[in-house]
Amino acid sequence: MAEAVADAPAPVVDEAEEERKKAERLAKREAALARKKAKQEGGDN
Repeated sequence: MAEAVADAPAPVVDEAEEERKKAERLAKREAALARKKAKQEGGDN
C-alpha cells in the first residue's frame, strides 16, 4: 500500500482518498438514519 501511494502523484491520491472518505461518511450516515427510522417504526426495538 505504502509503495503505491509513494509512486502516485499526491493530488490524485488525495482526491481518491477524499472520495473514499466521503463515500464512507455518507454510507455511515445513511445506515444511522435507517436504524433510527427502523427504531421509530418498530417502537421499543
